[in-house]
Amino acid sequence: MTHEPAAPPGTTVSQLSETELLDAFLPGATTDGPHVLVGPGDDCAVIAAPGERVVVTTDTLTVDQDFAIVWPCGYRTTGADVGHKCAAQNLADIAAMGAVPTAMVVSLTLPGDTQVAWVSEFAAGTVRHGHGPGQARG
Repeated sequence: MTHEPAAPPGTTVSQLSETELLDAFLPGATTDGPHVLVGPGDDCAVIAAPGERVVVTTDTLTVDQDFAIVWPCGYRTTGADVGHKCAAQNLADIAAMGAVPTAMVVSLTLPGDTQVAWVSEFAAGTVRHGHGPGQARG
């Protein structure tokens, strides 16, 4: 997905407000679909619960435990790499419960010197995971 950058290159997360950081994250994420009744805003979204049951997971990825910023071979992990891994790991947990994913909850804890571009790449990586049309992430 292509979108205008929300912040100039080199901007870090500590230089933005929460709203500005969401402006960088949300264009790269899919936040619409048949199960999203109200998209992200004011820290919440409203998601329909088909079958009236909800399975929720937030499996946190931790730097140097679940991924490395720079691997011994020299590869530098991108935000898209971590977003893809985050989606795969959490959606696998949902599938293990026999549920069908309809939305994704994302929570980020980042050092202040993280580049805003990394956050945008992360969002795109969650979508890159290969979900079909109508499966929303928000």
